[in-house]
Amino acid sequence: MKTRAIISYSDSFPEGIAKWLDRELKKITKHMSYIAKSSHQVVTELTAQTWPPTSTIFTMDTVYMYTNIHLGHALPVILDFLQHNATGQQVLRNSEILLGPLEYALELVMTYNLFIFGDTYWGQTSGTAMGDPPAPEYATLYFAIRELEIIPLFPEIKYYTRYIDDGLCIWDPLDDQVDNDNNRLQEFKNLMNNFGTDHAYFTTHPEHKSLQWTFEDCCTEAVFLDLRISLNQGLISTNLYEKELNLYLYIPATSCHPASILKSKIFGAVHFWI
Repeated sequence: MKTRAIISYSDSFPEGIAKWLDRELKKITKHMSYIAKSSHQVVTELTAQTWPPTSTIFTMDTVYMYTNIHLGHALPVILDFLQHNATGQQVLRNSEILLGPLEYALELVMTYNLFIFGDTYWGQTSGTAMGDPPAPEYATLYFAIRELEIIPLFPEIKYYTRYIDDGLCIWDPLDDQVDNDNNRLQEFKNLMNNFGTDHAYFTTHPEHKSLQWTFEDCCTEAVFLDLRISLNQGLISTNLYEKELNLYLYIPATSCHPASILKSKIFGAVHFWI
């Protein structure tokens, strides 16, 4: 049985700086493209227009996302984006974020994840600090930077969105690339999966792997978040999707997930009962 440690930050020494870091990262991710804020937003965007009749839909999912995001690659990527990318520079100015403290807090929180198990003491040596309040925003930002590079390269992508480790894409072959469409789709998948593979961190630490994605086949129906999405002749229809073992548990408003989660619960309940 595969397990994953979840560390409680409650009342710990770094809790304050971790929550501050979470708030600072939220200021950045809210400006990033391709980030899904709620199921309601996804439904609104999908049903607001008709799609090409030849388009299909597919979903993607990461393989152990937090485990495979390493600070040795993630920190240089984030800092380079904020310092040298026009979008990153604009976010820093608009949000009045100080890059020095942000860098220090990221390195401190992600490097020194110390915890007690029984009568033994442990320190996490790789991956995203488990149980760390800014982990969702950190992971979201890390790959959002990659998406800004990849998505514009593929005009076949008519719609793309992601919520942390789950992605949704509407794909339509180009008229002059129909015979080559499978190769184009495979090229997209390869670019998603080779993020950082040539970076010094991974070449000098072969025991660590870069973030990998698994892709469902292109089809006319997919499950994303709590939605069952159907695509028929360019028209989207949606329905509520519930897992077989759904326990009807909700993320509490005090969690460090995006603030829109609280609003989405309210909107979702209203739309469900209407």
